[in-house]
Amino acid sequence: MIRLNITLQEELYKELKPIPNKSRFIAETLRDRLERQKKEKLDKLLIEGYKATKEEDKKLNEEWENITQSNQIRTIDKKRLIKLLGKISEEKIKEVEQAILIHLGFET
Repeated sequence: MIRLNITLQEELYKELKPIPNKSRFIAETLRDRLERQKKEKLDKLLIEGYKATKEEDKKLNEEWENITQSNQIRTIDKKRLIKLLGKISEEKIKEVEQAILIHLGFET
């Protein structure tokens, strides 16, 4: 522990006077204040980081929206199908299989 002599305004001293264990109170208050300053600094850095990458994030989000909207995978129980509307060619089936593999990250 280090002993520290401080000077306070008289108003603060009057408010501090009835508090038992003033050293602990002051230490806890300083700890809280320093922690709050660290959080404020981190928040500021995070905001700056978000601002710096905002346009890139927006572009990536738009690309993701386009990909997910055009490449949605859905499954349907065969029992829900009412009538046959057509057939898919073997070539198209292979294209769909390839797209599914890419979408799931198994191929690039």
